Amino acid sequence: MIDDYYGFWGAGELKKMLTESTGLHVQDQKLIFKKKERDSKSYLDIERVKDGSKLVLVEDIESRERRILEKLRIAKKEKASKSLVEITLEVDKLAKKVHNNVHFFFSKLLHSFIYLIQ
Repeated sequence: MIDDYYGFWGAGELKKMLTESTGLHVQDQKLIFKKKERDSKSYLDIERVKDGSKLVLVEDIESRERRILEKLRIAKKEKASKSLVEITLEVDKLAKKVHNNVHFFFSKLLHSFIYLIQ
């Protein structure tokens, strides 16, 4: 599982490895050693983790909720943006129709006026 070079690993690399077996997203993990959460950027050897040391992995529910809420916000913005694009395209189509109808109307009116003048 952990090879001879585990000391050179960061807590982040360990979390990535644990993601495969636990199914927990890296951001949803808290790695605890000696009753303190370890930063993902810290190296295990600097944190004095040795072969056989006890590490505890805990699911960070608040982080998971924040990540999911952010995904929902992004999805909502993307949906709103897509709707705005669709509305803009529809307005452009209608504007062209109105322009063509107005042009057609004034063209007919002008021809009628010229006809009356002659």
